[in-house]
Parts: sequence; C-alpha cells; structure tokens
Amino acid sequence: MKRKKLGNNGEAVASVYLERKGFEIIATNYYSQYGEIDIIAKKNQQLHFIEVKTRKNLKGVILGELLTDKQKESLYKTIAEYLSGLSKVDVSYQLDLLVILYDSMSKKAKVYFYEAV
Repeated sequence: MKRKKLGNNGEAVASVYLERKGFEIIATNYYSQYGEIDIIAKKNQQLHFIEVKTRKNLKGVILGELLTDKQKESLYKTIAEYLSGLSKVDVSYQLDLLVILYDSMSKKAKVYFYEAV
C-alpha cells in the first residue's frame, strides 16, 4: 500500500475511533503556513489537536521518536494560528498522538492513543 493511501486510511480509522470515544471531530487536515494538523476534535469542552501516525508494523519504532521536537514546534505554531481565529480567548487544548498499526492484508487496525504529548 502506498504511503499516502496508508496515511489516509489511518486518519479515517482515527476519526472513527475518536468519535466512538466521545470526541466531536471539528476539522481534518487543517493547514497553515507552518504545517498541518491531522484532526482537530473536541471533548468535554477541551480542544484536542491530534497528530496521526500510521505504520504497517511497529518493530524497532520508539514511540517517543514518532513526533520529533521540530514536528512539535510546527504543530504548536499551527495550533496557535488556529486558536487566533477563534472568538474565545481562553480555550483549553492539548496536543495528542494517535498511532495506528494497520495490517493491509487483514484490513484490521490497532489504535494507540497518547494524550498530552
């Protein structure tokens, strides 16, 4: 499976997973001059900016290295831009990481959700 298709499948799985966990999806693939946020969701009056990483296997993967400091910096700049467009001044939010292990043969996925990374 091509990388872009794998990523799109992962984001679709992530959206379904989040909705089942009580999140309201506000936006997907939000772009700014600094980068992209895969999913913006809301739960319990808190905004969640969610980076989705989809992999075919996690062998040798260190979860802490899936989101580099440079990527976090770009994400936080994009979050700031998104928040600046809101009418509310005091908004509670966090950056989350959702990792999907996708088996293209069985078309099954396992989801790992890490809040406040």
